[in-house]
Amino acid sequence: MNVKINVRIPFYSTENKSKLVTCINNLLGYIPEISEEVISGKRFLKTEDCSVDKIQDFFNYIRETEILDTVRSCAILDYSSSALVFNLHKQALYSGKLAAVTADTTSPLGNVELWIFGSYPEKILDWIAPQTIGGKEQIPRKFNEINSL
Repeated sequence: MNVKINVRIPFYSTENKSKLVTCINNLLGYIPEISEEVISGKRFLKTEDCSVDKIQDFFNYIRETEILDTVRSCAILDYSSSALVFNLHKQALYSGKLAAVTADTTSPLGNVELWIFGSYPEKILDWIAPQTIGGKEQIPRKFNEINSL
């Protein structure tokens, strides 16, 4: 499956750009190509078309911290763009932590949007944050299984 990763983060004039770049790098590792765009008068930092390998730390972190159920409950399946979307708390990500949030729990400075594009977003969701019983994966997933979806 061909999977691509995009990240978009709101960028307000009162914010330090380097801190927002840190958020992106904390999520995806070092990204050399980060650009700015304006959508409906709002400014964003973004990175596009990253390889799926960039979310391996995300994949591992949600298992190590046992937050699979939370991440799954916050996921948005966007079938119109063949994407799975996660909103992540910007300040937590800056400090190296990952906190998935729902659209109605947006922080005042906005959330980091992690977009995972692929032909079957529901299969990607089941791979990245499978349903659990008692908070535990019933069939533990490995990161390289993405290649067989």
